Amino acid sequence: MIACPGCGGRNEPTAEVCQWCARPFVPVQQRWHPPTWLVPAALVTTGVIGLAMVAVVAVAAWSAIPKDGTVFPSVGLGERVVEEPIAPESEPTVVPSVTSIPEATATPERTPTATPTPSRAEFVRIANTGGAGAFIRAEPRSNAQGIRAYRDGTVLKVVGQDVPAGGQVWRNVEDQQGNRGWTPDAYLLPSPTGF
Repeated sequence: MIACPGCGGRNEPTAEVCQWCARPFVPVQQRWHPPTWLVPAALVTTGVIGLAMVAVVAVAAWSAIPKDGTVFPSVGLGERVVEEPIAPESEPTVVPSVTSIPEATATPERTPTATPTPSRAEFVRIANTGGAGAFIRAEPRSNAQGIRAYRDGTVLKVVGQDVPAGGQVWRNVEDQQGNRGWTPDAYLLPSPTGF
């Protein structure tokens, strides 16, 4: 007889459900344990494979060693070895040492060059429009697309060379937001202040 873990009722040993509370019996899962002979066999197999790998590396290293007495030069990191053919039974030649230091040569002193002083930014303000204001335009001409319009007194920064076009001089200017364009010089006066 087996007791139900839920209600404690006694049931037949082959019952899959409790006849008193209808609780299903969950079979107890057995944990698998390897046979005792399998553990030593696995260790032996691992050891044999490890020894075989060491033997292969040792044989490869042994076969790479020259048997005729040739000595390989030691090479540092970043150096390149250039093999040169050696004539049989030739007289020894003197090879210059890699570590020789060439004679120091005097480097001529550099004369300091004058660095140009940066020119002070030029600021102008919109004026002489009769209160109508003025555009900065995409190109230096009267019928070019207007980028933005500004009222009298608005301060702009001069950022390029003046361009004569259409009977007037156009100034390349920029506003505080970084918008650049062209405005006729007739609508600009020097500004004592910047942005």
